[in-house]
Amino acid sequence: MSISLTSARPATTSTTGPTTTIRRSPATAPSTGTPAARTTTTTGAGAPTTPDPRRAAEGSSRIGGAVVVDLSGLGAAVSDPEADLPVDTADLPRLARHAHAARQAGIAEVALSPAFHLRSDAPWRTDAGSDARRTGERLTDAGVDVLLPGAAAPTAGGPTAGAGLTADSARRASASRARTAGAATTVGARVRTAPYVDSVAECEAAGRLGGTVIVRAVHHERVAEFVAAVRRGAAEAGADVRVLVELHVAIAETRERALARTELVADIAAVEQRELPWSGSAAVIGSAEDVLAEARSFAALADGLVLVPISVPADLTAILTELV
Repeated sequence: MSISLTSARPATTSTTGPTTTIRRSPATAPSTGTPAARTTTTTGAGAPTTPDPRRAAEGSSRIGGAVVVDLSGLGAAVSDPEADLPVDTADLPRLARHAHAARQAGIAEVALSPAFHLRSDAPWRTDAGSDARRTGERLTDAGVDVLLPGAAAPTAGGPTAGAGLTADSARRASASRARTAGAATTVGARVRTAPYVDSVAECEAAGRLGGTVIVRAVHHERVAEFVAAVRRGAAEAGADVRVLVELHVAIAETRERALARTELVADIAAVEQRELPWSGSAAVIGSAEDVLAEARSFAALADGLVLVPISVPADLTAILTELV
């Protein structure tokens, strides 16, 4: 069954045979120019399971390849500028618990993207851009490896991977630029940065710089094209590169329940006039068994995945207990 989600407007559903298409008019959501996410789902049952301690010790995953789990959804939700609401703060102990749970489930690295915020008043704070980096450094102090996606996508003659974080990270970005070819982009002992790329030119430029690169694309064919471009750029420069594919997931006992949760997230985005979180990236909705199969197919195209839960904590818990 194929489901196309194109913006955050309330859905109208049309059914023809075995295919259901949900189309949302782009009039409500902000225009971003990014392609819509397509989610492939099938019906099935996925009973929750307890993480296998042997798999955690071995650092392996049922998905195959490297798996990074994005914990950005555990940050503080940004407030509406027009709303008179008290400032909310991120629950850092809760974040730390989930990071350690990921390690116990066999996940070697967690991610904090620019969408992560320590306080709900981020739009009014001049230092909000460093929330993910500062929190990531605190997690590394607790023994957790952290990836910071969203470094400025490199272009020919443009900024390096590791630029575009904040002025506070200038020293670390400078050290990144001075690294030898083939070394990973690092910001501290166990914190790495990675640009998002969604064009062939960006992919080739990022590949020439080496380090970790995160590919955003909706379809397998486009993902494969971008991964090949990153590796082509790396080969030209003699750089060592790790290519990950961003994959948004919603997991429930049935496809219908996972879809209902996803539509709730879309409706909230519409009310808040925000872009859909999975816009321009691959997304999979269904039972644990279905999502695992699709995740494996995307992981096989690259060196691994960045798994982004569509809803928190439900999908985050499902990732840690049923996918990896």
